Amino acid sequence: MTPASLRLYTSPLHTSAVSTPISSVIPQRRRGPLNCHANKSGEQESAGVHALEEFIKLNVGRWKGSFTQYDALGNAMQYIPTRLTANSYGKGDHVSLLQTLSIKQAPSKTLFSGEEVEDDEWAEYKLDETNLLTIDKQQQVGYFPNDRAYTVSHRTAEMLDKVIRAGVLGEDGDDLDDAPVGVKLPSRRPAIVCESCLFADSGEGRVRGFQVLDPRGLLDFIGVFHEKKENGFLQSNDDMIQDEPQTRLNAILGCWSGRSTTKRSGVYGSTLVEEDVSVKYDLRDDGILIQDIKTPRGSIQLTGAVHGGLLQFGEGLQMTLLPGGLALTAPVNVGKSVGRSQAFCFEFSWVYSPGKRRRLVRTYDTDGLVVSSTFVEEVKV
Repeated sequence: MTPASLRLYTSPLHTSAVSTPISSVIPQRRRGPLNCHANKSGEQESAGVHALEEFIKLNVGRWKGSFTQYDALGNAMQYIPTRLTANSYGKGDHVSLLQTLSIKQAPSKTLFSGEEVEDDEWAEYKLDETNLLTIDKQQQVGYFPNDRAYTVSHRTAEMLDKVIRAGVLGEDGDDLDDAPVGVKLPSRRPAIVCESCLFADSGEGRVRGFQVLDPRGLLDFIGVFHEKKENGFLQSNDDMIQDEPQTRLNAILGCWSGRSTTKRSGVYGSTLVEEDVSVKYDLRDDGILIQDIKTPRGSIQLTGAVHGGLLQFGEGLQMTLLPGGLALTAPVNVGKSVGRSQAFCFEFSWVYSPGKRRRLVRTYDTDGLVVSSTFVEEVKV
C-alpha cells in the first residue's frame, strides 16, 4: 500500500458485518466527480483526447484467456475460458472504445431426448462504452500510459455476474437451486467495484483483477482475468504458478525498492507526484508478519498474521495471495471507515517475474469517489 493511502485508513481489524448498509452512506448514483471538460482550455482538452486515444490503442484487439474466481483465502472457485474483442470508432473527442466479452458457456442440464450437445457454445456480453465522458465521470479511469497500467471503477458487477452464470450455470443461469457447490454470484447492488489492470513487459499479455464490496462494505467477490492478444504471448513462469500459500508468501517476503507515481483525481487537484518507495515484509519466528513502508515523507509499520493465503493486518487491511505472483489488498470493513470519515483503498499487485513487482493502488473518499490512483514499479533488493 502507498503511505498516503494508509494514513487515511487506520480502522482496526474487524470482521463482523456492519449494521448499517454502506449504500446508505455512499450514494449509489454518485460514482464520479463532476465533469470538468467544459472548464478546461483547448490544450487540456487536446491532452485528454490524446490520453483516451492511447488508452483505446492499448486495449484494442482480440484477447483470449480465462476468468478465475477466488475466495478470500485465495482458493480457486471457478475457472471459465473467455474471449474479449475490443474495437474503436470515431475521431478526436468523439473516439470511443467498444468491447464485447465472450464467455464459454457451460452445457445445459436440461436436454430433451435425442438432443445433441454442441461443443464450445459462447455467450456474449457487451461492456459499457468508454469515451471522453465516461472515462472521467463514470468509470474514473486512472491511466498510466508509460507503464501500460490502469484502474477503473464500475457502477455494477453485472459483467462478473454474467461470466459466472454463463460459464458455470449455462442456459440454466437463472436457476440457482441446482447450482454446483461453491458458486458465488456478486452482489446486485455493490458499494464498490474496482478493476485493476497490469500488463506484461511484451504488452501482449495482461492480468485484470476485480474487487467487489457488498452493500455492507465487506469484500464480496474476487475475480481475475488472465488474457493475451491473439498471436501474442502472456509471460508465465511455471515455477511461479503454485497452489501452495507458503510459496506465494515467499514470493513477497523481503525488501522491495522502487518508484511510485500518484495521480490525484480532478476534484482533488489533478496533481501528479512521483517518489521513491521501499516496502519490507518480514515474517518473525512467532508467525507475526511485519510490513515496513518508507518514503521521503516518512515511514509506516503494519503488523499482521498469516492464515494460509490470507494476510490480516491489525490496521483493518487484508491481503489475499493468489497463484502466479498476484495479490489483492482490501479493507476488512469499509463501513467502519466511512463511519469514521476516513478514506479507504484497494491494491492489486503482480510479481510478474522473480524479484520484480508492479502494483496499482486505488484510494476512495467516504462518498465513494476516487481520490487518487498510484502505480508502483519495484525490484527486490
